[in-house]
Amino acid sequence: MIEVKYIFIDTDNFVFSSLSSRGNHSPDALEKIKKILMLDENNIKLLVPEVVKLEYEKTVEKAFNNNIKNKVGELKSLLNQGLIGYLKKNGLKNYLGQDDISAKLNSVINENNTMKHIGAEFPLHLREPILCKADKIKNNREKGKNKAKKVLNEIMALENSLIIDLTYDIIVEAEKRRIQEKAPSKNGSHKNDQDCYIIETLKMFLQDTSSNSELLFCSNNTKDFANSNNNSNFILHEDIRKDFEKIDVKTKYYESLPDMLEKEFSKRINADEIKATEEIKKSTTQTTNSKGMTLGELLNKLKMFNTKIPNVSSRDFIEDLSFTQFLFLSMFGLIDLKSDEADENFMELDET
Repeated sequence: MIEVKYIFIDTDNFVFSSLSSRGNHSPDALEKIKKILMLDENNIKLLVPEVVKLEYEKTVEKAFNNNIKNKVGELKSLLNQGLIGYLKKNGLKNYLGQDDISAKLNSVINENNTMKHIGAEFPLHLREPILCKADKIKNNREKGKNKAKKVLNEIMALENSLIIDLTYDIIVEAEKRRIQEKAPSKNGSHKNDQDCYIIETLKMFLQDTSSNSELLFCSNNTKDFANSNNNSNFILHEDIRKDFEKIDVKTKYYESLPDMLEKEFSKRINADEIKATEEIKKSTTQTTNSKGMTLGELLNKLKMFNTKIPNVSSRDFIEDLSFTQFLFLSMFGLIDLKSDEADENFMELDET
């Protein structure tokens, strides 16, 4: 019987979750990790090699800037292709004074991939949606990144989050691993030095732990850390797996953090959400008095357990629009971007 589960999350999954930049990764995944660690301090521990912490601090800002660059590029492409097609289809070929608006779009995107002033010749009702959407993309991503970094700091401060220093002994063992060309090293190259540091850090820590332990290894880097099994799933690379078997540590491999949370902890998380929801329902049926729960407290409980709060609005139909539909409706004056309701709902639209 497994007494302790150790969790390792590679830098890539921390970054994906911080920026919502891959699949269903989001800051919510980090919130769930925090809850799991808080609810079970004795039997679940997060192992954080110092090299991962250093990599995250270096990588997250660079990845954020690249992410914004890509999103603005997608917006430019959408406008360049979709709007031209729309205008031509509706017999408005010369509405902008030229067939191709890419030159004008290039003129409003500066070297930092943020929108700058658009010339007066660019119609006002076309100008505002472009600026509005670009700003919202950047602001939403910035908020998500800052939220994730805050949660990550809170995770690192928990007693069962163990940050393992990069020591001289670890570096020596990693160098031996590289020379022996054992995974994640390839052909003795120094390109995988940091990955070797990770494996040797985990090995050195776990060799002194209980034999009834399991390591959940979560990394998107399947090329260096994993092998495929017969079910087209990934398992920890044979070289690495054998090293952990020698010290009596069982292993499981997960490519993504959301996948690991779903398969390993969904029952635990769902049970906590049900309990919280029942408590909230009970509280809302009682008359609020000096000892009662305020609306703010209820909302905080809902947010704590990721319970969805309904967004009630007289213009709920906006939520069902795709970004393309919303953009073109706003361009031609059918939706007022300046209204509070439109702004609130617009924040919820898919940014892709």
